[in-house]
Amino acid sequence: MTDALHAYEDGINHLALMAQWEYGDPVYFERCMESALYMEKLTEVTSDGRRHFRNSRNIGYDEINNPSNPTVDGGSTALMWHTSLQTADYNRNPRVMKTLDEWAESWLGKSEAGKWPTEIEVLSGKITGTSENRPLSNRAQDLTFTWLAKLTGDARYIEPFLHYYRNSEAPSPSSRFLGDIYNMGFIDDLQTEQLNTLAEENSALSFYLNGDPGRLIAESIGNPDASSSAIRNLSDAIRWPDMYTSVEQYTDRLFPSIINKASICILGAYTARNRYLPTRGVSWEGFGTDYGALVLVNRPDSLKVLIYSYSDSSALGLAKIWSLKHGNYRLRIGTDSNADRMIDHPVQAVVTELQKADSIPLRLAPKTVTVLEIGLAEELDSIYDRADLALSPLDCELNGLKVSGNVHNIGSKNVDNVTIAVVDDNGEIVLKKSIAGLKAPIDLSPRKKSFSVTLPRKAGNNWKLVVDPDDSISEIYEGNNELLLSLIK
Repeated sequence: MTDALHAYEDGINHLALMAQWEYGDPVYFERCMESALYMEKLTEVTSDGRRHFRNSRNIGYDEINNPSNPTVDGGSTALMWHTSLQTADYNRNPRVMKTLDEWAESWLGKSEAGKWPTEIEVLSGKITGTSENRPLSNRAQDLTFTWLAKLTGDARYIEPFLHYYRNSEAPSPSSRFLGDIYNMGFIDDLQTEQLNTLAEENSALSFYLNGDPGRLIAESIGNPDASSSAIRNLSDAIRWPDMYTSVEQYTDRLFPSIINKASICILGAYTARNRYLPTRGVSWEGFGTDYGALVLVNRPDSLKVLIYSYSDSSALGLAKIWSLKHGNYRLRIGTDSNADRMIDHPVQAVVTELQKADSIPLRLAPKTVTVLEIGLAEELDSIYDRADLALSPLDCELNGLKVSGNVHNIGSKNVDNVTIAVVDDNGEIVLKKSIAGLKAPIDLSPRKKSFSVTLPRKAGNNWKLVVDPDDSISEIYEGNNELLLSLIK
């Protein structure tokens, strides 16, 4: 039994991060999903319909089956929602969304400008702590409400921030989220003068408004501060040359904030300790480290990135998109030869369907700026009201000619009939097998079916195990439908 912060740090944080890093892997996702169910059980629903964590200073596994008497919600309890948020981010599980909304509404219903609640007595609803000018100031409360706004498109979750933004003010912690909230479209109705005033508090917002990354670069370089032990910029790093190189850190007091501004440029957002809001627009695969990127636009309906290759030869890789809504998009790829950030020599111009986690192949010319422009042509249905059949190398096995394991459904819709197949090096199906249907894990209990097949001959290096080989099922993510047999142990 411990306080919320340390309960979170004892592994809940890592469950959520693994489900994000190994996006679509059902084993990691189901661990995260089961943790979300525990969060539901660690909270109390009061007679008047409020939901709160029972005791911010007394959280642990024993609280699930033997709950103690409720006391006060507050402090760091919002951190505990990380696995629930990650689960909802993947498939919008209605049970998780309802639980999160009940907790959020319990705080919003008690919020009043100038008297922002920081502690609430669970049973009585009495506010026992307030902050005058720091809205959503409890640890991770700010990012939890901002993430809920992103998941739902509902601005009421960040109304405490918007209250100040409309007055051209951005007191902490609202100042830290200005770039993200701008990219989500929640402050598009503000006047230019208001936005420019707010941009003085946030270099990312300044960059999105005027396209000049100068402040981001200056803050990354920084100025030496002999009075601080923090490593927040390159100037600090020079003062501590061994850190991040030959010395391994062993405490949690050294934070890699040196990369925050670079992440905004390269990915369109940043995450950090206790700041895990997933608002990046793009990630990169295959280019190694010999490239740079600048995300100029990162909106739900548009993305624009400049990518520069430092290599002496062409570089092949992928741009993986994360924040675009499902739709048909006008995709343009070309080079910028005169540094005006516009395509001068188009290489590709097509309309293509895109959804979250889709990859776009790119060939970067050496010592050249490549421009990637994506704009919505037609919005399509939400991907979250779908099934999601998935395989994981963590629970599949290859033993001689026998392949066994589990097929999972981590989506939001039942599947009546599941088919698996093995595909050879030439893309030919060498065997196919039908498995019974799989329900969706709406109740947060994992849904999986075991299988076992025997290969007709020894597998080649590129043989694959594939679920839904005919691509007959619309899914949240198609990237978890196949496994190389060579990766199965």
